[in-house]
Amino acid sequence: IGAAAYIVVNPRNGNVLLARNAHTRRQVASTQKLLTALTVMDAGGLDRQVTVAASDTYVEPVKMGIKPGEKYSKRHLLEAMVVRSSNDIAKCLARTTGGSEARFVQMMNARARRMGMQNTNFRNAHGLTESGAYSTAFDLAILGTHVLNSAYLHRLTRTREMVFTKASGAQVQPTATAWL
Repeated sequence: IGAAAYIVVNPRNGNVLLARNAHTRRQVASTQKLLTALTVMDAGGLDRQVTVAASDTYVEPVKMGIKPGEKYSKRHLLEAMVVRSSNDIAKCLARTTGGSEARFVQMMNARARRMGMQNTNFRNAHGLTESGAYSTAFDLAILGTHVLNSAYLHRLTRTREMVFTKASGAQVQPTATAWL
């Protein structure tokens, strides 16, 4: 394995099978969207309609192209965020779940601590590099175990592509996902 840091864990019993620099802090990019998803799911109301704000769209590079004023169910957005790794949707879900992205990030970090992720700190909902944001391979293994234990989220991470239906009815065709 050529990665600078990694861990291979048996998800059934937690035994570490192989590791290198598993406790070294690193940027995690879009893998943190898995914690964003768990935090949104914890808050409930997935069938509730939310409205996109202009501030949700101020993020690059992976965007679904949602527009201010459009309305979607949180479930529709959650599924697109996980499958398509959309940063604009992550911001919208964070704001509509936590009241603000900053408050949502506090919720994410609290959720991470409750799961045992003691060497993790997130600064946004989407994973783009930001000073002070980090996690470790060990902590991400904990996150991965929680994802595997959520049948709904595990199914989403295994979905290779999806068509996203915009509020206007237009469809955004599939692209490669971040998880492959």
